[in-house]
Amino acid sequence: MSAKKFIDDREQLEKLAPMLKAPIKRQVFVCTGKSCSAVGGEEVKAEFARILEAKGLRQGKESRAETRWARSC
Repeated sequence: MSAKKFIDDREQLEKLAPMLKAPIKRQVFVCTGKSCSAVGGEEVKAEFARILEAKGLRQGKESRAETRWARSC
């Protein structure tokens, strides 16, 4: 088994995870698991995305945990 690697260099870490530099003040997490999707979780997530994009507030990329939407001002 290989040892876990930790990145101590902030600059290298920011290259791998640019959201560390984002001016995020708030985050909203929407459950889209099996039971949450059954009661509208996907629709809630889609509506958040639509509203934030319309207001120009969306940041980040859309893929699981990497998704970050935040107001940048």
